[in-house]
Amino acid sequence: MESAAFEKWVTKLAAWASRRRDLIGVEIVGSHARGEAKEGSDIDVVLVAEDPALYLDRHDWMNDFGAVKSVAREDYGIVQSLRAIYDSGDEVEWGVTSERWCTVPPDAGTAKVIKGGMRVVYDRDGRVTALHNQSLVDALALLRDAEYDDMGPRFRAVLDALVATTLFTFEDAFVETEEGDELLALFTDNVELFAFDSTARRELIRGEDAIRAVASGDYDGLTINPSGKAFELARDDVLEIFEID
Repeated sequence: MESAAFEKWVTKLAAWASRRRDLIGVEIVGSHARGEAKEGSDIDVVLVAEDPALYLDRHDWMNDFGAVKSVAREDYGIVQSLRAIYDSGDEVEWGVTSERWCTVPPDAGTAKVIKGGMRVVYDRDGRVTALHNQSLVDALALLRDAEYDDMGPRFRAVLDALVATTLFTFEDAFVETEEGDELLALFTDNVELFAFDSTARRELIRGEDAIRAVASGDYDGLTINPSGKAFELARDDVLEIFEID
């Protein structure tokens, strides 16, 4: 599936998920989440459901994404997989799991999946995004406690985690510095957002999209969890670090 067609498919997936009140979250994992998918790569999706049996015992919901040719079930422990082949030739591995998937910190299997690439598509109450952001939270903690000689690699770890992370924000979310610069405000979980603005209606933003917004001049920089010990990155630093012309 080509990139444009995939993004259209993800938009459809997000809209579909938002209409299903029993879904807690939906994520894309694997090569498509990393942006490394090739022609013929399957799409790996994780559905976090209140009652996984509703999706495992009946497969008619898959038809919302096209005519299904075949379905094969595989057991991965906490996640049960339904590998669907569509008449279009697309192959989607639907991983179905319960809210146990959202446990923070994640178990070893879930942590491995997240490390392999995870893109949050739908998050009903913030638990999926908080799980996804654990690597960024950990990287920020390590940077905060780093000795001078360790600052470089730990700063790089924060940047790597930021690019791969989906964070919370809201409309017109910015922090104004003493110099008058406007920094895009990003939050790793609901608690951090609530501490900053208890009335804000949260939105999701991918880290790479936040970086693009700063690079394009929409903001003068970005800050993560500004109510706490904030991590800030100026626009000039963004342009230099990510080698954006």
